[in-house]
Amino acid sequence: MSTRAICTACLTVALVAIAGPATAQDLIVNGTTVTLGGTLTYDDVQVINGGRIHVATYDPANPSNTGLLHIIADSITIDGTSWIDGRWDGYQQTGEIGDGPGGGEGGIYVIDGGGGGGHGGLGGDGARDWWQPGVWPYNTCGTPFPDGNGGFYYGTTDGYDIDMGSAGGAGGSGDNPNDNTIGGGAGGAAVWLEADTIAMNGTINVRGGNASTVANDSGGGGAGGGIMMIGYSVQVGGTLNVRGGNGDYYDDGGGGGAGGRIKIFYGVDNGISPSVNINGGNRGWGSCPNSTEGAWNGDPGTYVEISADADGDGYLDEDYGYDDCDDSSLPVHPGATELCDGIDNDCDGLVDEADPETDSDGDGFSACDNDCDDTDAAVFPGAAELCNGIDDDCDTLVDGDDPETDSDGDGVSVCDGDCNDANEDMYPGNTEICDGLDNDCDGSVDEGFDSDGDGIPDCI
Repeated sequence: MSTRAICTACLTVALVAIAGPATAQDLIVNGTTVTLGGTLTYDDVQVINGGRIHVATYDPANPSNTGLLHIIADSITIDGTSWIDGRWDGYQQTGEIGDGPGGGEGGIYVIDGGGGGGHGGLGGDGARDWWQPGVWPYNTCGTPFPDGNGGFYYGTTDGYDIDMGSAGGAGGSGDNPNDNTIGGGAGGAAVWLEADTIAMNGTINVRGGNASTVANDSGGGGAGGGIMMIGYSVQVGGTLNVRGGNGDYYDDGGGGGAGGRIKIFYGVDNGISPSVNINGGNRGWGSCPNSTEGAWNGDPGTYVEISADADGDGYLDEDYGYDDCDDSSLPVHPGATELCDGIDNDCDGLVDEADPETDSDGDGFSACDNDCDDTDAAVFPGAAELCNGIDDDCDTLVDGDDPETDSDGDGVSVCDGDCNDANEDMYPGNTEICDGLDNDCDGSVDEGFDSDGDGIPDCI
């Protein structure tokens, strides 16, 4: 039931290269590696025999083709030995605060430990040096003192959206105010697979990057990225990883990055049972022996499996980019017969009489607009009623029962023998008078009015 164009060209990938403009062709990654980014359309996609697709690392100067890999195809196959790798290829840490909607706080905004990046949950908060002056107990291990805020969550758990993971915050400015724009872990990339048939048994790994320590101040971990798959026939095994990156530690601690988001939308579930890692990243815990005195872990992310063909009609819900305009109704889908029920049955955006499909005879009147015989172009509301045993004007009155066939209003229809329906003095059963007319419509004029028998009526 493919809706995508078929092509005959086939590209076997054997080089590492950023993808150029999308073209319709096969993509076969057979034991080799290729770097791809952006939205790419293919016929069939195969990643096999240890093949690996690396997602192009996010570049804010080229956001359409980096950080996100969106593959649209008729079929996608990833065997158990192969990968799509987008680890820490999402939002990067380029300043004090990590890039992305849920970037962790760091740099000049904190003293020591940067916050973890957020995505499917909150990033963990960083912690100050365990011996931080002014914090009780002074110069000993104890309860941690919060520092850089973890980033916020964003995106939806079950909506048709996808994003990269946000970066963690840089190490603070307490020990070296001149070196506070690095150290946060990068977020994971976003991978979106869209095909009629998906068989994924390999690994898709878009976990967030671990943080580092610069000048004794620790950064926050990057958040896990996003994985979204949608298809009519879907089988998913293997491993899906959107884990958050770990916060680093010295005598302080960076917060862990949050887990990312995984969404699988399917028409037919042909076996969806992947190994999933949505955990948040670990916190940095400083140099105290009791790890409870460290920063905070990142929150876990989210994982959902959703039927995109809830009514089982073989067409996927338009909410997920497809064309079933009412996925709760079995009779409603593209190609269905348009009925006169106030519903867009065939999902073409036209309802009842507005849909040309309800005017089969092309007479300009829809079956939904009182055309009583939509197989006959001569029958429609407003047509002339003829004497043919048919309700030509669709007013439920046929032939002589229709006042329209009694133009002169004499009570007798032209369909019932009125020999002149333009003269109310001429109709069957009327009294014949001597006036030069066939008043009773018997075919004779002025009969009975020739008293002298000369063949000429008396009134002439």
